[in-house]
Amino acid sequence: MPSLKFLSFKYGWIGDKEGFGRILLAASGLEMLNIDHVTYNGQDVELLSDVLPTLPSLKALSLSFVLFLHKPMNSYQEACKLAQEQQTKPPNRQTFARQKVIRAIGQCSRLEFLSLSGMSMFIGDDTVKDLCDAVTSLRNFRHLRLSGGNRLTALGLSQLSELKSVFLET
Repeated sequence: MPSLKFLSFKYGWIGDKEGFGRILLAASGLEMLNIDHVTYNGQDVELLSDVLPTLPSLKALSLSFVLFLHKPMNSYQEACKLAQEQQTKPPNRQTFARQKVIRAIGQCSRLEFLSLSGMSMFIGDDTVKDLCDAVTSLRNFRHLRLSGGNRLTALGLSQLSELKSVFLET
C-alpha cells in the first residue's frame, strides 16, 4: 500500500493489534492519519508509539477522542465510562499513555500538522513539556491544534505560545 496517502480510523477499538500495525507499516507513503473515537489498551498504545515514527511520509496527524485504557473493554460505552473515571485520578495511566504517544509523535520527522482533541487527548500541564519538546524537534512543523477542553493553566498556555514558527490553535 505504498500509494495510500490518507488513512482514517473511526469509532470502535483495535481488536487485532498485529493487523492494525501491519496496515500502518504497509502504508509507507501515508501522509495523513486520522484516528477518531478509537479505544486503545496499553498494548495498543505501545504499538502506536512504535509505528508512528516509522511512517516516513507522515505530514498530518489527527488524534481525537482516542481513549487510552489499561485493559480491553467489552463495549465502546464501557470504555468511555472508564476513561472518564480515570481522568479524575492524576497522575494516571492515560497521562502516561499520552506522554508516550506524544514522544513518538516527536520522532515523526516530516510532520507539519498535529491535532489533539477530545476526552483522552486533553493536554494539561502534565504533558506540556513533552508536547513542546516534540514540536520543537520537528523541523517542518507548522500547525498545532488543541481543542476539546484542554486542561492547561496560564503557565501551560504560556509555554505553548513560546513555540516559534508554530501556529497554535486552541
